Amino acid sequence: LSATALILLFILIAVFLTYMIPAGEFAPGFGEPLSVDSFVWTERRPVSLFAIPELIVQSFLENATVIFTFFFVGGSVGIMVQTGAMQKLVSWLLKKAKGRHFLIIAGFTCIFTFLSLNIAARYLVSFVPFMIAFFVTLGYDAITGLAVVLLGSAMSYCTSPTGLMTLTAQSYVDLPPLSGAGFRWVCLLVLLALTVGYIYIYAEKVRKKKIGGCPPPKKLPKLDESGEGTSWRDGMIIGIYLVTIGFCVYYGS
Repeated sequence: LSATALILLFILIAVFLTYMIPAGEFAPGFGEPLSVDSFVWTERRPVSLFAIPELIVQSFLENATVIFTFFFVGGSVGIMVQTGAMQKLVSWLLKKAKGRHFLIIAGFTCIFTFLSLNIAARYLVSFVPFMIAFFVTLGYDAITGLAVVLLGSAMSYCTSPTGLMTLTAQSYVDLPPLSGAGFRWVCLLVLLALTVGYIYIYAEKVRKKKIGGCPPPKKLPKLDESGEGTSWRDGMIIGIYLVTIGFCVYYGS
């Protein structure tokens, strides 16, 4: 199935579930802890199939900032690839890591995991085009770059040791702000280790052509693993890109 078909399938499933799942809500506590006894069943409001087009347009309008940011980021990554700056960055990192690809995958996954501790994962999506181009240049496929960003940030989001939403939710149930934080940190480290291992095993199978990848790596200019030939111009191109995206993510979140 194509990506569009999958999205439409998920939309239809969600619409169907509005007819099946009962509706209910807790009475607002206005600063007080929520009480189990305050839950009440409400009238189910199922979504009509004819409302889907309008809801799709509405979601585009509500998320226009993220959508257009993603478009501009993708275009800027294409410019970096054409200038050769991306290839120079990969060569430099390989030289610093002494050819150990595991360190590169683990390092970037950890970066996105800890960035998302206090930044919403949807804002880190802006880095996806960059990471896809980076890992495709490294000899992997687009899924590897996507996984590093999304799975890395998802591990932080799932455990949320210090997330703002977690701290807020603790107050609603009358718990200390950092209640259970130690356990969540342990879960985060365990899940992060499993995630890095999973991504690395998959990525190495793609690089060694044991599996085809999805989609297959694109044909890019030959990579010079010696790290020679990098210049201040390449560093400036990549630096301006990363600073700009970082500024947008930090202040946009």
